[in-house]
Amino acid sequence: MNAMTRPTFAQSSVFYGAPLSMHLQSILRVCISLFLMLAPLGVAAAFSDRRTPGRHIVQDRFWLFAVLFVAPALLFVTMIHGSKPGYLLLLLPLAASTVAARRRLNRTALAASIAASVALSFMPYEALLKSETSYQFTRATLRSLFLIEEAQQAIAAMRPTGPASVLTNRREAPNLRTVRYHFPTAQWTSESGGCIVVSNPWHTIRDARLVSRNPVYALWRTECAHARPASGN
Repeated sequence: MNAMTRPTFAQSSVFYGAPLSMHLQSILRVCISLFLMLAPLGVAAAFSDRRTPGRHIVQDRFWLFAVLFVAPALLFVTMIHGSKPGYLLLLLPLAASTVAARRRLNRTALAASIAASVALSFMPYEALLKSETSYQFTRATLRSLFLIEEAQQAIAAMRPTGPASVLTNRREAPNLRTVRYHFPTAQWTSESGGCIVVSNPWHTIRDARLVSRNPVYALWRTECAHARPASGN
């Protein structure tokens, strides 16, 4: 086992020492990503016509291939590691071809599928769900790209220099790795006390002024001392 991958797996899999709660959270993230990816295909199937009568799964070589193709990937992302929505994109072509093989798509089905995809991508999950759950939905959508870019522009507008803090362990930007690359003029650390603080959106930073916030991040200006989370994780 690679020395770099084992610590990562230890954060998501009980088979590598992760607590059961963390493993269940990882499975939840996979389920959310699968739902957002497959729901538009389900809508397309619902609005289309059936091509041919179904056959038993053992007699249908296509379904046998599908199961053999999907099972290893699903086992890995649910049992070992599946932190990013992109890990599941491998399943999308097969899912789409399965729908196309069984259903006769029409304009209504295509329009309904696109509408469902747009609605799921830009739905304000932060107004409907609890903080961390809403983020897991948002990060698996196209909307997250716009929110991340908004965060990057907000940080750039502050012209960060001197000590700065990133109090988040997110895999998506802005995180410690990305801000060090994009804004090298500041001394970024994962410790509190920076003049600029990037945190999770539902955190409150004591003795700091909120500059900008969206469902992906919160950006604060402090007096460079005692900047620490007052609430949240």
